[in-house]
This record gives sequence, structure tokens and C-alpha cells, in this order.
Amino acid sequence: MKSTGEKTKIISHGNILTKSELNRWTQRKITLELENKCNSIRLKEGYQLLMRFQRISSDKSMASSNLPEWRKDFNSWAFAQRHHDEDKLTALEISCLFGFFFNELPPSFSEVFSQFPQKIQSKNLAGAALSVIMAISLGFMDFNFLKEFYQTMLFMDYPFSQKVWSEEDNFELDTLLAKGDELKTQERIKEIYNTHIEAGIAFVEKELEHKSLSFYLKWSFERFNGDGFLLNVTQAEFNDLDSIVIHCHSIFPFEVIDSEKKIDIRELVSFENKNENLYAHRLNGIFDKLKIEGATVENDEYLTITGL
Repeated sequence: MKSTGEKTKIISHGNILTKSELNRWTQRKITLELENKCNSIRLKEGYQLLMRFQRISSDKSMASSNLPEWRKDFNSWAFAQRHHDEDKLTALEISCLFGFFFNELPPSFSEVFSQFPQKIQSKNLAGAALSVIMAISLGFMDFNFLKEFYQTMLFMDYPFSQKVWSEEDNFELDTLLAKGDELKTQERIKEIYNTHIEAGIAFVEKELEHKSLSFYLKWSFERFNGDGFLLNVTQAEFNDLDSIVIHCHSIFPFEVIDSEKKIDIRELVSFENKNENLYAHRLNGIFDKLKIEGATVENDEYLTITGL
């Protein structure tokens, strides 16, 4: 607020406020006000559900008996049909809610992630949150596993984040393209990407208890139809978690996510009327089993899995 009493905006809704910038403003001993434009009701419901999940997970004696019932309540919150925008959430709200519970990055992780381009951060925060939502709905309910799964998803597109295209790389590739050798160019591009991806896998793997999760960094460029950039795997080769990774990572574009646009989680994971080359039949069949109608979620024997 100015000395005249007039308010002035220092940051727009949804923009990134860094720790250093926040310190700069607070040290000036000025009054900071936040505009509340979030869906406080749904966020509070989600927060209470995740707090409950954390409590249940910390007590082994109550986990097996309470987690299935909790998951039903969680699915009802996440996937109930939302007909009006005021009942929906934004990608930013979803990112913040799940980031609060699962984004406890080790210092080395946090330092690297903070240096990623904002577009990568925005995309991966949203994709990681949706990945956890879908994993829970399918029965993955080990809190520590989900935390490592979430953290791994933050480092998808590691080569892009590390600015892989150096001047030297570009010169080599331009030379190959000029010679018209498209096949050799593609092979070299794969070599360059693989080098950076392997470095990313080694970096992430050091902190993970579930080491195999780090391999998902290689899936950043995959597609469900086998036309992926590095592995070229087909739908038949995916397990449930593989399908979640590729689906959630492909949903959000390489641009800073619109912090005002309301989205429906149910619609994001819906496979109806989608191009079958882009969406896995496996997930389609599994989500059919959820039989989500309104706020009712039926349980089924397959979906009572409480871990890996």
C-alpha cells in the first residue's frame, strides 16, 4: 500500500513468487494482502482428506482396515461430476494442494528443480499432482511410495530442463541435416538426449528408495502407440503406472499453465471420444471399473490394492 493509502499490485494471481522476492518485500515492513480467488471449499476438503491419509499411513495397525474406505472417499472428492466452474479447481490449485503434501524435496533436488524453466516447472507440477491422484484411484496407497513417485515426475523432460541444445550440439545437427542424412540426424539426437537423461536418472536415483521410478525420466517422450521418441513401446507393453506417467505428462502443454482456467479432474482422465493412438485402453478399462456416478464410487476387488 502506498503512503497515500492507494493499493498497488506487486504480483499477479498465479505468478511465481520466489523466496528471495518475498523476503525483499517483507523486509520493507509493508502490509501485504492476498486476494483469495481459490476454491476454498474443495481445497479444504482435499486438504482434510490428505491429512487423513497421512495419519492413517503413519499407523500401520490401522492402515489395512482404513485405507480402502479412505480411497473411496478420495475418489468421490476427486472424480465426482462437476457441472459448474465454481465447483472445479484450477491446475494451479491442484498443483499447490498436492505439492504441499508430497513435494518435500531433498535440498539437492530443490536446487536443481528451482533452476528449471518456469514452463517445465508448471507442466511437471501439474502432471505430478494428477499422477498421484490417478495412482491413488487405482489402489497405490503407500504414502512414501507416492511421495517418491511425485518427486520423480517433477524431473520429467530433464534434457529440456538442462538446456540440452548447446551450440556445439546444434552445429553438429545442422551439419547432418544439411547433408540430408535424416536417419543419422535422428540417431544422433537420441544419443544426445540419452546422455542427458541418463545423467538425470543417476541424479534422481540417489535419493530414491524405489530406485526403479527414476527410469520414468526416459518416458518423457513416449506415446501410447509406439511412436515414442526413445523407447517406442506399445500399449501392450505398459503396466498401470506406466500408463499413468505417459497420460499425465502428455496432458499439460509446454507453456505456463493458466492459473485462472477451471478444470475437472474427471474430464482430464476421461478416455471417451479420444484418439485411441494417444490414450491407453488399459486405463480406459480400469477407470470403467470405478463406475463413478456423482459422489458414489463402488469398490471392487482389484482396486483394494494398498501398495505395490
